[in-house]
Amino acid sequence: MEAGSSHQLIGSFTEEGAPFEPPALFDSFEEVELHPLDRQRTIKISSKRSRDGENTRVRMKNVVGVIARYMTALQEFRRSVSMKVAFDRVGVDRNTISRTAAIAELSLAAPEVFHALPPWDEKEETLAHYAVRCKQAMDDSIKAKIKAMKAKGELLPIVSK
Repeated sequence: MEAGSSHQLIGSFTEEGAPFEPPALFDSFEEVELHPLDRQRTIKISSKRSRDGENTRVRMKNVVGVIARYMTALQEFRRSVSMKVAFDRVGVDRNTISRTAAIAELSLAAPEVFHALPPWDEKEETLAHYAVRCKQAMDDSIKAKIKAMKAKGELLPIVSK
């Protein structure tokens, strides 16, 4: 190279002036073997657990809790416009809401009929059986009112079998 050239030779030299050569990373790739236990393992995290590792789902033990959970799911549904997203945020399964929806629907659509029913006795029957009793207490006019409330968005649009 000529003096005054724009190219400069930047060499790798140590302080003593000897050229610096980087050490070879691997002599050959065949020599490097990983022991099966040294490999990274992936751990599957359950989708039902929160970030803290605790279960976010809560078991309802009375009728008031079922109605409150239904109302919370309804409020989330109005915000998110998706039942799946709403149920995920509340931490409840769709089938759980569907099975106990008759209790909340009867209490909201026809409170007088709901209060006329014999109260739920936790020692004698389950909440699922009480939901069946609520469904049997609905006559055609109450069912029509519930259907209209679902169309207006005042109740969750769950279709029960």
